[in-house]
Amino acid sequence: MFGVLVWGAIPVDPLPDMIPLVGIIDDAMIFLIVRSAVYRLVPDEIVDFHTNVVRERCRFRLGPARAVGGIVITQVCVVLALLSTVATVAI
Repeated sequence: MFGVLVWGAIPVDPLPDMIPLVGIIDDAMIFLIVRSAVYRLVPDEIVDFHTNVVRERCRFRLGPARAVGGIVITQVCVVLALLSTVATVAI
């Protein structure tokens, strides 16, 4: 899995990321292939245990919903600050 993360960070690619969609899709396919190989190698009991641990922890933290909420609140604050600056300059 570490190799896949390094692959995504290396700027040299058979299909460069500058090509819209194609450059990202080849990286995603390599990630999915390695992920499925890792899941086949790891015993089912270990995968099930860690899946349950992650599910239990996410139940209390709200996971991505909290991150999205934080981003939205930050964007609203920035927009309000910019609007108040523009209104002050206009007056």
